[in-house]
Amino acid sequence: MFRHTVLSILRMSSVIRRDLQQYFSHIPGLEYLLEHRHVYVEEWVRVFYATLYIGEDREFIQFMFQGQAYRLYR
Repeated sequence: MFRHTVLSILRMSSVIRRDLQQYFSHIPGLEYLLEHRHVYVEEWVRVFYATLYIGEDREFIQFMFQGQAYRLYR
């Protein structure tokens, strides 16, 4: 297992001099996921990308996790 690097939204905002918070606040928990260290499980990433489907209109993505299909909409 690998540890991934973390993203500091506040730091990125200060570098580009724009408020990026609005782009990460629409999905609860996304900011936490990006800004904190978590265990990287390579098998989960492989399964995600192997099962990833993006709708033609790009209104949703679909993927499998633990044998169940999940669909996320814009």
